[in-house]
Amino acid sequence: QYRQLPLYRRRTKNVLLQLTLGLVVQWTYTTLFGAYVSHVFLRTGSLCGVILVHVFCNYMGLPNVSFAHPSSDLYGYRWFVTMVYLIGIVGFGMGFSSVGLLFPRESLIPALLLRGTL
Repeated sequence: QYRQLPLYRRRTKNVLLQLTLGLVVQWTYTTLFGAYVSHVFLRTGSLCGVILVHVFCNYMGLPNVSFAHPSSDLYGYRWFVTMVYLIGIVGFGMGFSSVGLLFPRESLIPALLLRGTL
């Protein structure tokens, strides 16, 4: 029985590492999503927009990076898929900018509060 102890310790260590990595990924994703929907709400003043963003993100889920594994059918296109992901990340970052490409330049909340509609 004592001979199996190192195997048990190694397996437990791997499980703890996987759980910790999963926790860090989920925490990071949730934090970024919360920042994004807060930004959407502050810029648009629309709860409907926040709900639509939440539905869209729930539908899409986390990016699937299994294309990078050699057994994937998309393995030959991994550079193209990676570039598309990077373009999406840059576009997402541009949505946070104050340039006004995706959202109004200023928050609509003060105007809605003055009109009494919020």
